[in-house]
Amino acid sequence: MWGLDKLKEWIDISEEDFDEDEFEELEEEEAEIAEPQKAAVGASVSAAPVAKPKAFVPAGTGTMQRPKLTVHTTKVPELAMEIHVPSNFEQVARIADDLLANRATIVNFERVETKEQQRIFDFINGVSYVLDCAARRVSPVMMLYVPNGVDVATALPRPTAR
Repeated sequence: MWGLDKLKEWIDISEEDFDEDEFEELEEEEAEIAEPQKAAVGASVSAAPVAKPKAFVPAGTGTMQRPKLTVHTTKVPELAMEIHVPSNFEQVARIADDLLANRATIVNFERVETKEQQRIFDFINGVSYVLDCAARRVSPVMMLYVPNGVDVATALPRPTAR
């Protein structure tokens, strides 16, 4: 019982606060748990199944659920904008790479012939569809492509007061 006295001094528990019978019961339970682990050499040991710790169960529900964790960050997402003025179809790969990198992109078609303009327009619209980007016409010769999650609000002209 020398260890028990030292433990009492270390924890600073008085005699009336400490019930020695409870401590002995805990020692007996620990011994019973450790007993199956001790076996003679060559003998097989069948350990009792170990109870898994219970998951968090909200009050009033009968099902076990894990708590849902959320991560909060102060990092502000960055939005980069690229403006492309292609003159031929070979430049469409850079536009697709910018969309793939989640950059908002404006494509100005004014330097491209009508036939080439349709090819570029179809290709970029296909890329934006696959990447789930939004496409908006800014002017008759300009298109805006934004990554998923970016909201583009259309501002309508205000009526003039007469």
